[in-house]
Amino acid sequence: MSEFELQLRNWYQGEIAGAAFFDALADGAQSDDEAGKWSLLGRLESTMAQRLSEACAAASIALPDLSSDSGYVEYARKMAGKPWRSNMEFLMPQLRRVVPEIRAAARRAPAAYADIAGEFLAHEEALAAFVSAELSGEDGSPAVWSLLRQWS
Repeated sequence: MSEFELQLRNWYQGEIAGAAFFDALADGAQSDDEAGKWSLLGRLESTMAQRLSEACAAASIALPDLSSDSGYVEYARKMAGKPWRSNMEFLMPQLRRVVPEIRAAARRAPAAYADIAGEFLAHEEALAAFVSAELSGEDGSPAVWSLLRQWS
């Protein structure tokens, strides 16, 4: 398996964990609005996981049979009681760190994987746009919905 194929597997595993994380946050949300937004982010993660799974299947890359990491779910349960802004402030530095890393990985992607790498980058940028908008006091959902509509 090539280095980039291992990267795709890692991205897939992260999306499964991310979906479980956001879904757990939705379950513990303090309001219907927050629950809806966490669920939307969980949908983004699970949709990206499905797209990665399909790309890997087409390239005959075996993916592990995963159940979500309960550590992520447990951490989400701890975050669920915190204010919305605090949770967005927690996510933003992580996104600022990983988006450039993903951008660099997408640029290095072999031609056969350029499309899925671009989609993965777009999904992470949509997540960053969501968090940035929320921190600015705006609704971040349109950034995520826009990408999900493109993929439907």
